[in-house]
Amino acid sequence: MICAARTGIHKAAVYNWHRKEGGVEVADAKRLKALETKTARLERGWPSG
Repeated sequence: MICAARTGIHKAAVYNWHRKEGGVEVADAKRLKALETKTARLERGWPSG
């Protein structure tokens, strides 16, 4: 795990990140980010009504 003291990142932030993203492979994380980006773009273009 990342040493929070050396990086200056708070331990709670590292814990939360690891809990959320710890089991995700790089390819899966890239796919998830691409889907999130596409979803956000579609939501911005969708007329609200």
